[in-house]
Amino acid sequence: MPGLNPSSKLYLLLVGVELDTFSILPPLVLGGIRSVPLPMPTTLVGALMRAVLTSPVEPGPEAVFEEAGRVGILYASFRPAPYAVTTTMERAMTLPYQKRYRFKALSNVTKCLGIPLEILNYGLVRSGVSDDCKYVPDALTNLFGPLARPITGFGDVSYIAYIVTNPNLAVHAWGIHRIGRKEDLAVVRSVSITPINNLRILGEDELSRMIPTRFYIPTRLAEDRPVGSVPYKMRVFISGNIRDEWMYIPQPLTPDWDLDMKVMVNTREAVVLEVKTSEFSDYLILPREVIGHA
Repeated sequence: MPGLNPSSKLYLLLVGVELDTFSILPPLVLGGIRSVPLPMPTTLVGALMRAVLTSPVEPGPEAVFEEAGRVGILYASFRPAPYAVTTTMERAMTLPYQKRYRFKALSNVTKCLGIPLEILNYGLVRSGVSDDCKYVPDALTNLFGPLARPITGFGDVSYIAYIVTNPNLAVHAWGIHRIGRKEDLAVVRSVSITPINNLRILGEDELSRMIPTRFYIPTRLAEDRPVGSVPYKMRVFISGNIRDEWMYIPQPLTPDWDLDMKVMVNTREAVVLEVKTSEFSDYLILPREVIGHA
């Protein structure tokens, strides 16, 4: 891809985004069950790759992440603005949550996909189809319904941190326009690219105290659960590999809230970078394998 050839140097690509709302699509669980209130690292990688890829046909996730590794994306993390979680009522696919016989209807939709309109218009007699397809009209009628969905609202600009080997990705970062589903529009407010060598890496003596941060923290990088954090299982992207990993994220606003998490860092597994901008000063805690044995 022209202009997107990775180098041997590492850079911190920091993107300030104004994201009014965020929610998970499709709703894989009922609204009463806790869902992830903030974007997963793979979602952040997908947001940047959507700006990088120029094909009119959006490729599948596997192709996107494979290409992300090729163009030089190594890692992604998120620094959310203060946020609150509420619930919205939407029209969504509710068939899996309805009566059991409709599971059979759902399984037959694919088998009978070529004839549902004929069934609806003429019935089983004129269509001459198998009795297995008699559930299709019911499945189509009851496919959607009202569903509660958790939704997150943000009070300020959030920041995405990418560790990359390609500084030209900063140009494409301005093209990020949504994070997650199509309704979750994002406006990029700032983009900066900084060589990792220009950032201060905290030494072991400094890591003997609790480190404040609002960036995501993989749980294996902390000696214990950080103050002010909430654990969630997320899909992470590390050097082209995708895996499920437990992450600590900042808790939503509460009456006694504190903006930052405070963590005792596992120095055997983690590298801590000091990140300073005109808007904030923070610490980015990375798996050591992302930037080598610094």
